[in-house]
Amino acid sequence: RFYKPADYSIYSFDVVKSRNITVYLRGLRLKTEFLHLQWGLWRDLRVYKPDVILSNQLGIRTLIASIYGAIFSVPVIPWVCVSSYTERNIHSLREYFRKLLLKRPPCICTNLTEAARYITEKHHVAEEKIFCTPYVVDVDKYHASVQNYQSRGHKLRVEMKLCSTVFLYVGQMIPRTGLNELITSLQKLH
Repeated sequence: RFYKPADYSIYSFDVVKSRNITVYLRGLRLKTEFLHLQWGLWRDLRVYKPDVILSNQLGIRTLIASIYGAIFSVPVIPWVCVSSYTERNIHSLREYFRKLLLKRPPCICTNLTEAARYITEKHHVAEEKIFCTPYVVDVDKYHASVQNYQSRGHKLRVEMKLCSTVFLYVGQMIPRTGLNELITSLQKLH
């Protein structure tokens, strides 16, 4: 994904982008759209010698981090954002691979209670090993603009001739976000 570069200069940490190759699989009709081969991650781990590793998702990065952690006695904590819905179509080999990656960590972080339930039920991870940490937003940064838009809301509705309930969807317009199911559900409510 190509996000705008973030400015981390105000923080006291380094941001290192490991060397990687992205293999695009969309044309192959697989359940995975692309594969990130993090071939520079091992070198970066050896250079930085972390005391703990927080690894995003359960893919090649977590596998490399887990091997490093096993060899050098470094705890690896997976950050897992999944649900029974997002995982409904994964290949059985990938599911088995994820089960292996979830056996050894001292704990698992996730941002959703649904993810915690899924990991507990599907992968038989003890509840006490799972920590739900919500996404954090700098409320002060956005409060003023929200107040401004709320005060302009009525005027904007009149200008746009909106006389019924308006639903604003902010997200990717792709099947895995569940947008089609959401639209179907809203139609049933109507």
